[in-house]
Amino acid sequence: MGASSQVVFENNYQTTASYQPEFRVLLVDNTIEDQEFSFVLKDVSTGATNGYTETIQNDENGSLDFSVITFDRPGTYIYQVTQVLGVSNHIYYDGTRCLLTLVLTDNGDGTMNTSYEYHYENGNREFINRYSVEPIVVDPEPEVIDNPVNPRNPNTIDYIIIAVLGLVLMFNILIIQRKTRVRKFN
Repeated sequence: MGASSQVVFENNYQTTASYQPEFRVLLVDNTIEDQEFSFVLKDVSTGATNGYTETIQNDENGSLDFSVITFDRPGTYIYQVTQVLGVSNHIYYDGTRCLLTLVLTDNGDGTMNTSYEYHYENGNREFINRYSVEPIVVDPEPEVIDNPVNPRNPNTIDYIIIAVLGLVLMFNILIIQRKTRVRKFN
């Protein structure tokens, strides 16, 4: 008898899909310029481990064309897009975010079906920045001083004083009631 050889079969199945996220930014009351605004696309999927993040700028038409993302397994992927707030004091920047949900299902033939949904927090279908001829003045946050005299910012001592005053009031009421009862019986 001679040496026997074994035949080993190894099945490798791979599936892929790709998607190019596309968004839009508008500038109301002025003409948008090429590379005027910056936006960040970030993977926020539950258990996201690849840390995918990309920052791009708009084109002269306001299009935001992120790179094509390639996927090698089915699942639900969620991406968040936010604007990098600029420094111009003539523009109100849209500070809302958009969530892009991609659902990839395996077709069983090495391809995946991709369905997607965009959800803008501002209720629109794009980011909307507004131009102002007059400079925009942003009020700084008011300074809050932490002291017991400031009625807008009570601290622990205020609550202790109120509790002590409440106890003194209850004690006086009990003494008055007791004296009233003693007089009735005498």
